[in-house]
Amino acid sequence: MIEKTGEVKEGLFLSPEDVKVLFTLLKAREYALSGAERLVLSKIEDTLYTCLSVDEIEALLPRNPGGTPYPGPGRKGR
Repeated sequence: MIEKTGEVKEGLFLSPEDVKVLFTLLKAREYALSGAERLVLSKIEDTLYTCLSVDEIEALLPRNPGGTPYPGPGRKGR
């Protein structure tokens, strides 16, 4: 990315599929994430909520053996 001043900014660009994979991996171990890892998960969730429906995001959630999504912190199981 190049700013108007000509400075080059570093960054990482991920495909939508890459973001979905990272979301699934991080969400599955959300309970054990460090603060920095939770920040990355939060940014990924923000990105997903801008381009996917809630149903599409829920389809990405890790499932327990009964087929329901694992509840995240502060979320009650079904």
